[in-house]
Amino acid sequence: MVFWNRIYEVMRPFGRTLWIVFGISMLAQIIGLLPMIAQMRLFDAIQGWVEGWVRGTEADPREALVAVAFVVIAGAVSGIMGDVSSFVSERLQRRLGLALSADTARHLLRLSLGFHARQDTSEKSNVVSKGLEGTHQIVWVAMSQMIPTVLQGIVFAAAVLYVDPFPGVVILGGIAGSIGLFAWQARRLVEDRRLARKESRAMETYQNDALRNIRLVKAAALERPVLEGLAHRNLRVFGLDERLSRRLLAMSIRQSVIRNAVTGIVLAIGAWQLIRHEITLGTMTLVVGTVNRLVGSAEMLVRHYAFVQRLRPDAEKLFELLDTKPDILPPANPVSLGRMAGSISFENVSFAYPDMAETIHDVTFFVPAGQTVAIVGESGAGKTTLVTLLLRGFDVHGGRILVDGKDLRDLDPAEYLSQVGTVIQGASMFNATVFDNIAFGVSDATQEQVEAAAKLADAHEFILGLKDGYHTEVGESGIKLSGGQAQRLAIARALLRNPRLLLLDEPTSNLDSISEVRIMAEAVERLKGSRTVLIVAHRLSTVALADIVVVLDHGRVVQCGPYAELCSAEGPFRRLREAQR
Repeated sequence: MVFWNRIYEVMRPFGRTLWIVFGISMLAQIIGLLPMIAQMRLFDAIQGWVEGWVRGTEADPREALVAVAFVVIAGAVSGIMGDVSSFVSERLQRRLGLALSADTARHLLRLSLGFHARQDTSEKSNVVSKGLEGTHQIVWVAMSQMIPTVLQGIVFAAAVLYVDPFPGVVILGGIAGSIGLFAWQARRLVEDRRLARKESRAMETYQNDALRNIRLVKAAALERPVLEGLAHRNLRVFGLDERLSRRLLAMSIRQSVIRNAVTGIVLAIGAWQLIRHEITLGTMTLVVGTVNRLVGSAEMLVRHYAFVQRLRPDAEKLFELLDTKPDILPPANPVSLGRMAGSISFENVSFAYPDMAETIHDVTFFVPAGQTVAIVGESGAGKTTLVTLLLRGFDVHGGRILVDGKDLRDLDPAEYLSQVGTVIQGASMFNATVFDNIAFGVSDATQEQVEAAAKLADAHEFILGLKDGYHTEVGESGIKLSGGQAQRLAIARALLRNPRLLLLDEPTSNLDSISEVRIMAEAVERLKGSRTVLIVAHRLSTVALADIVVVLDHGRVVQCGPYAELCSAEGPFRRLREAQR
């Protein structure tokens, strides 16, 4: 029931429309019974004709003509009501699908950087795409197929019990036994489907990884082992799907045997009652027709339920994702930041990633507003972790981070981050134009503003050399650009926002030393004194631009001070500079 409660939760926001759909569906099923009642009247009239002909009396055709007219009219009305019911339910399920898609996107964006860093991107995409599709299909089947089928079963079961209780009890008993048998078998079906889905996800993840690293695969001539790996995983998925298909076939055969057996019994009972003159020919026709409808409804319900069980694991994975609680939440009563001045203070900050030893130990330093600070150290020293904490990808485990003297955890993340510009390692590019990549997040950016930011990032000249200039498509993940070109666009994007705090995490790692110094010098010079700039640097060629240099070693601050002072003093910074000469 937990699963169906979740499906109901998806549909509940549209409660009023749902009741309208239920009402139309029930009315359509009731009207759908009218043609069968008309047929009963027609066959009773025919039976009366035959008996009258045997007795030599003249037949009156009016009753039969009325019955025929009633069959035609009732059939037309029933068809129209069915079409209206389908139209309304399909419109509703489309709205439900759009709402669920929007809710999923909203939830994913609420989750922290830490969550997204822990989760594989291809796995998340797989869960979302298949989960949305599966849930949408389940809702569609429930709305347009299962609910009308159940309503049809209720209407026709009531009709057959009212007209002739004896065969009605038999047919309802057979249907109940058939559904009970299927429910017992469906448990194994769900487990098989979950296992098959798990193997399918593993195969798709392997394939996505191979395509994402296609340059390595081609350069190292690894096509054959990759294909062998795909073939092996495909065979496992195929084997599980085959087992699932065999069980579905066996279930279908059992349902067919039960259906025909029940129909045969009801026919025998009806014939016996007709011979004994306990029912009329019209009543027998109605009972047999109703029984066929009931059996068909039960069979269709079983088929729809089996279809839902095939999709259920995909929907459950999506619900599991939607149930993930954000580990970084806005405070209940956030402190107003206003227009950020830009002072940053780390006070005895400690932090450890999940299932790892402590990464940051008792880090303390202060950056006055408008100053430029460089954080340096060897790989693994904790430089990027400090940037992640400033972006509230995680919350600190000890100490606190202050922005303009206010604890970062007390601020509204949206208000704070709207005044922060970030350039990270491996510049992120969208499958859009150069202009759109630079202007991302700034909806009212003009061509002049974008070009000014590009010039500051030393990107304007190479952009003009592209086929369509600023309207050139960069391809998926910026594949049409070199690493240096992508990083220049990323720097331009950050500068366009005119941030109060600019975080540069290895922003020029793909640039040559000459371009690095020129770009960083121009950017820092423009922002110096009016913005706070934090530069994470592995190469030290840009560190001379900083007002303050913070040296990390194994997650601890081992030196902090002006560039010239650290250069002249013995210590880790001097050794780093000498090692890079």
